[in-house]
Amino acid sequence: MADAWLKELADVDGLDPILRGGEGVDHDDPPSPETPHSGYRKADALVHAHYWLLVGPGRHVFDPTAHQRQFTRGGPIRLYRYVIEGLPLPNWRRESR
Repeated sequence: MADAWLKELADVDGLDPILRGGEGVDHDDPPSPETPHSGYRKADALVHAHYWLLVGPGRHVFDPTAHQRQFTRGGPIRLYRYVIEGLPLPNWRRESR
């Protein structure tokens, strides 16, 4: 789904969408919470494979599937649950400037 939105938003002036996420304990064999994944931290406190977009100059999250029950079981959607290279999104934003 995020791939389709990436293509759709690619030509919108000022959005400059970037696809993020997609790496999680789901791909580890055996699962390793110590690996610096990029995905979404679910209720089990592990980062799971999940894709979303960062859009615009502020790199705001656009997550077309955030409404799905698998993401809301652990409470409401929160930016710190989006993880890039092992860092919660707010921390990653600070360090990448």
